[in-house]
Amino acid sequence: MSKAPHELQKKISQVEKMMEDISHLKENSNQNSSINITSLSNKGNYDFENIIFQSLYRIPILKNFFLFYPFNDNCKLSNLIKNFFKEMMNSSKINPEKFYMKFNEIDDLEEFCDDRAHDSYDFLEKLFEKIIEENDFSGKIFDNINLDNSFRDEGLGEIGLVKKGENEDYRGYKFTLKLYKFGFSIIEYLFMIIFQKKGKCNNCNNDITKFYNNNFLNLEIENPDRNNKIDIDELIVYNFNRKNKIEDKCNECNKESRTYASQKIFKLPHYLIINIKRAYINSNDIYIKYNGIINFDEILDLSKFCKNEEKNKKYKLISVINHLGNELYRGHYICHVEKNGSWNKINDDNVKSNVDFDDIKEGALILFYEKMNN
Repeated sequence: MSKAPHELQKKISQVEKMMEDISHLKENSNQNSSINITSLSNKGNYDFENIIFQSLYRIPILKNFFLFYPFNDNCKLSNLIKNFFKEMMNSSKINPEKFYMKFNEIDDLEEFCDDRAHDSYDFLEKLFEKIIEENDFSGKIFDNINLDNSFRDEGLGEIGLVKKGENEDYRGYKFTLKLYKFGFSIIEYLFMIIFQKKGKCNNCNNDITKFYNNNFLNLEIENPDRNNKIDIDELIVYNFNRKNKIEDKCNECNKESRTYASQKIFKLPHYLIINIKRAYINSNDIYIKYNGIINFDEILDLSKFCKNEEKNKKYKLISVINHLGNELYRGHYICHVEKNGSWNKINDDNVKSNVDFDDIKEGALILFYEKMNN
């Protein structure tokens, strides 16, 4: 007989608590306001890296993890970030080139040492992948967590697909636990979102529900040719309701099904990273950048996009990465960070305080939100 959903919820909470203990994590949601701002000089094309580290440094749990966790010598990237953050903590301005040049010694990051302009999201994604690779705590954690045989018998894809007559929440929590068992690092702990897709089998019209995960909320733009202002809520609605595919075997007719599905958020992260996909192919089949304004507020309420009745669905904006320029592979990256209730514009080694909130929306590309307390 299947475990009740709340039993699996307890196991997830147990796993996350063990993650906090192992990693010496102490969360304080107000701590980011007091974090110092350190300017980073740019002697080449380092702006895409500068703004990523500026934004990650604003996340207290992540910052403290790198500063205080005792990494072994094989964790080259983690030790590099530790030393980088130490210098940021103790200086008002630094030259980060010595850190960036060491990417050449780290597998999969060498491409970012060629002094060319790169996409900031591509860099962040690669950075996360390497941090996950170096800091997988699932072995330590699951030595002390008992899971039933179905976790061993079923693969991740099988668990992610809801079986006929099965409780969806049970399947969603089971999928989450299997993900944690598969690999659980500081990145999954802080940023991982669990999504639920739901559609109809194109053979027998049976309901098909499937879960999947991502460390980012990636948003494509509807009708980008219009180039006018778009609300972030409108963008999320479009991406959640548009024709997302489910391609899997139907549990009712046992045939391969290709169906379109809408989606909801099943499990929210501690920190939400929204990546706005401004690159698109226009009506003339040319790959260009959308330069319109994406309108967002400092508080984001995700209630209407969530499946479950979580108590806390509101997020507070802490950092924004902006790309200035009309072309995809030209222009310049800057970021805006919140400190003590006001917004600060960071353009490499130039910091401007008390920036008007509407000004931070120009070229907004990646938004970092922190989950609010109840």
